[in-house]
Amino acid sequence: MRGMATITWRTCFRLYRRSKCVSTDMPHRPLGSLARMTVLFGLTVSGALPCTCIPPGVKDDLAHSNVVFRGVVVSVKILPKRSEIARARYAVTFSVSKYWKGSSGRSVTLHVVGPGTDCVGASFELGKEYIVFAVFQEANDYWLGNDFWYGWLDVLPRGSRILTANNSCDSTSEIKEGMSTLKVLGRGKRPQ
Repeated sequence: MRGMATITWRTCFRLYRRSKCVSTDMPHRPLGSLARMTVLFGLTVSGALPCTCIPPGVKDDLAHSNVVFRGVVVSVKILPKRSEIARARYAVTFSVSKYWKGSSGRSVTLHVVGPGTDCVGASFELGKEYIVFAVFQEANDYWLGNDFWYGWLDVLPRGSRILTANNSCDSTSEIKEGMSTLKVLGRGKRPQ
């Protein structure tokens, strides 16, 4: 089309020993200087670009996860807010019906941050059933340069081993959306 150009956004992130980069071409019409300044100022102030990722696939997620299970959310505890960030943090407890990897207990508690544009975070609703790909992480405060990203040291001792599912790009999903994931995983084992 006449008067169209393409902007390429390149988003890179590193989570759980894996790096992913995604490029997205976005057509746009040339803007006047005032409009360009408004768009650039808006992007600078909000810093909000959508989470863009290429899911690595169920087999890769299984290989990189410490615990993989199917369970119903029985408790969602909102953790205290921190002044450094606007994102909420949760302790989410599941009643587990099947395991494919890791612990074989009847319940699992995850520590998660609310989803964000950085592809980190998860959202779980009370009473809903999920397939979860979780990893162990040491409780700590995480920084990006001089900026606080997220952390746990106000509610957990440094170095405590926690289980989290903070990767928005893995195969974690509500059960009704994860039937193809269940087929790849196979039968699984019942908790003990």
